[in-house]
Amino acid sequence: MSEKQTNIIPHAPYDLSERIVVTGIGDSNMYGVPDTGDGDLDFPYLKVFGKNIGANEIINLGIPGSTISTNDGGASPTYDSDSIRNPVVRRLEGVPKHTNIFVLQGGVNDFWLGIPLGTIEDTNTDSFYGALNSYYGTIKTRFPSARIIALTMFETDRESLSGVSKEEWVQAQIAVAEKFDIEVFDAFHHSAVTPELADMADGLHLSQADSYTFAEELTDFYNEKFESRREGI
Repeated sequence: MSEKQTNIIPHAPYDLSERIVVTGIGDSNMYGVPDTGDGDLDFPYLKVFGKNIGANEIINLGIPGSTISTNDGGASPTYDSDSIRNPVVRRLEGVPKHTNIFVLQGGVNDFWLGIPLGTIEDTNTDSFYGALNSYYGTIKTRFPSARIIALTMFETDRESLSGVSKEEWVQAQIAVAEKFDIEVFDAFHHSAVTPELADMADGLHLSQADSYTFAEELTDFYNEKFESRREGI
């Protein structure tokens, strides 16, 4: 499990006295596109994670190909319009209001398509930083009492068309999550799901075995960050 230490900052009360509703937002790895490209995974990691923590309802808002950013250019000559890319920041109005646990994923499509990184002060969703500010900030504002986990992108074999490094991309996700007091599971640095250690036959997507592995990692992280805090450990 991650060796990264996070200072615990006071949060709004976590009220799970009612139904436990888990919502995941993201791209094809959230949705459950397999590394072979054939069909869909029977058990995407969100579904396994939700069952592990006893969720009453699991809502998967992953869409294959989705970016976080609204940028309609990028460095890719084959970049699709945002009507096809389904940017996360334009889908947040549809997030179920009864959600009390979130898993926020995405970023790899923005990365390889060459979306500008921007700066942490950005509010324009055409840059990655600006889109992250909108994504994480909107969820935190609308759901102040929810348990929220932001995921950094997985290690993949993709490179950015703009030349930005994976490390810079991941650090942006960490910095913006911390800005909004959101717990970060740094999958890039601390998950065993990588092209070298896992299946990931296409270098990008998870196999069913990989999904089980990541679900267990995510469950451990959730229990460490939320259950231990609630019990006062």
